[in-house]
Amino acid sequence: MARTMTRSKPPTVPTDTASENVSWTGIAHGGVVRSLDISFGGVTYEFCIVRPPLTHEQEYRRGMCDSETSRAYVVSNLTPSNRRKTGWHEVAHAAMFEYSIGGAHSTDVTQEQFSDLVALMISCLGIERIAEINAFFSAPIEGEG
Repeated sequence: MARTMTRSKPPTVPTDTASENVSWTGIAHGGVVRSLDISFGGVTYEFCIVRPPLTHEQEYRRGMCDSETSRAYVVSNLTPSNRRKTGWHEVAHAAMFEYSIGGAHSTDVTQEQFSDLVALMISCLGIERIAEINAFFSAPIEGEG
């Protein structure tokens, strides 16, 4: 069974289309804008910026991470800073999954485990890769905004 972490519903997505856009595990109905591979623990995740809507269990999401498919999604209609924050949130979930930190939910993580996660992410990715990932999530989206 996939371990899936999700973010709250974005306020800019209309709720009247929820029944039309239900997905099996968090599919991007609007299509992938761009993607970037990020590896943790020998597993490579594809991080995708996607056009909304992004749904999971009949709810709209800003982002989600699926360990079964090794894919993570962030919707494109967020501001660059919110897209970066949501993207790093999903990167953290991927690292948690692959390094077996905490349980299925972030509330299961202790302060020590959280510190280990941050240290692992920084040490495994390196400063240059972190800058590249920041730029990926923050870059303008063609045709939006």
